[in-house]
Amino acid sequence: MFGPLVARSPSLRIVQSASVFEALTRAIIGQQINLPFAISLRRSFIAQAGRPHSSGLVCYPEAADVARLDLETLTTRKFSRAKAETLLRVARMVDAGELRLDLNDDAEHAGAALLAIKGIGPWTVNYTLLRGYGYADCSLEGDVAVRGALGRLLGEAGKPDQARTQAWLAAYRPHRTMAAAYLWASLSAPPG
Repeated sequence: MFGPLVARSPSLRIVQSASVFEALTRAIIGQQINLPFAISLRRSFIAQAGRPHSSGLVCYPEAADVARLDLETLTTRKFSRAKAETLLRVARMVDAGELRLDLNDDAEHAGAALLAIKGIGPWTVNYTLLRGYGYADCSLEGDVAVRGALGRLLGEAGKPDQARTQAWLAAYRPHRTMAAAYLWASLSAPPG
């Protein structure tokens, strides 16, 4: 079934974030919202906490930059209280050394550490593993776009539920990340 998707995008690669912290905060920002709103929130986040560069651009914030923000700074910029609290919690944990995001951790250990944090669920963990660690076997059955693309690939009118998507993606272990990437890419191509 993936043959036509691969043929349309033979050199598809997954873009990595510059740091695991960036991948994690982008995942938190993008939780349970549509892509345009996530992009808007991310721009606001960078404007609030990012570091000015001599070129006039603003660099993505580091944990210490975010840790200095207060809740109101984010909530007055359309961040939900829960999302703002999770961003601040994670940034403060990283800044204090309570949460290590180094690349020496294996994916299972890194995922378990992230999942133990209030406000972080399986989708956020998998997105962080995908974009931050370059992990090849992320299961993204909770991603609405992945489920929509799978429904489209299967010729169905609706989206498969998470359990069915998870079972379907299991056949692609240990390369479920690329399966998800091809499903995402298929959304920008005409059906068929």
